[in-house]
Amino acid sequence: MASAWAVIGQLGVTFIPASVYHFTVGTLEIYSKHKSRVWLAWLVSGFFFVTALYSDAFISGVSRFWWGYYARYEWASVPFLGFFFGLMALSLQHYWQGLSCRGTRLGKTEKQGIIHRFLHSVSRLFRLPRCVWHTFLPVRSPGRARFHHLNRAGGVAL
Repeated sequence: MASAWAVIGQLGVTFIPASVYHFTVGTLEIYSKHKSRVWLAWLVSGFFFVTALYSDAFISGVSRFWWGYYARYEWASVPFLGFFFGLMALSLQHYWQGLSCRGTRLGKTEKQGIIHRFLHSVSRLFRLPRCVWHTFLPVRSPGRARFHHLNRAGGVAL
């Protein structure tokens, strides 16, 4: 039963990269320019969905630990992680370019704030402790202080 829940849990995750990228190009109003890339991302996500659902190439079962069951990931999870982080980085690049194209001149603190928000979002997705993403930026960075209110609200305001 735990193995079935591991696969079911993974099915939704396979569509996160495509949906984030689609949201990014839609929000920045550059969808028509990147339409083929968006649909390719959905197609690749669909491939990983089918792989996770119908084969053992993504999750082969679960391992029992003292704290509970954990999925055993196989070879297909490695290209998925590359796809996942590649689209996340591409989304961040689009936001970065969108800010610079609108004539917004970003200082060092604003750039740190954007990077901080991105790392915070990724760490929340994977439930990483704060110490992991706090190591990437100075503890008392003005950019972090400016974007700190977003941590509590959970919203994205770029």
